Amino acid sequence: MSDLLQVRNLVKRFESGGGWLGGAKQVVRAVNDVSFSVGRGQSLGLVGESGCGKSTVARTLLRLIEPDEGNIFFDGQDIRQASVSDMRAAPPYSDCVPGSVRLAQSAPHCSSDAE
Repeated sequence: MSDLLQVRNLVKRFESGGGWLGGAKQVVRAVNDVSFSVGRGQSLGLVGESGCGKSTVARTLLRLIEPDEGNIFFDGQDIRQASVSDMRAAPPYSDCVPGSVRLAQSAPHCSSDAE
């Protein structure tokens, strides 16, 4: 089975502080060296505590934000190198992804271990 999605060494940092009130700038590592593959017909769930970078990983995969480092390949194409028009022209992949891409987040009170 070939991989539909390959993520290698994904890194995303955000700067905080140092605004008009002064203070030192700090670098927050939201995602640090994340790698995974998803084969055709497979599903992947990112699970972790609040603030651990799940949404940041998803946003980088969708190119809503750009990663600082790493590689993202979708169906063999490096999406970090693709232009917006290239991304819009890509086929929808409805045959391999039922429905659409969904970002699902649950509230803490909905988790199975909250009692």
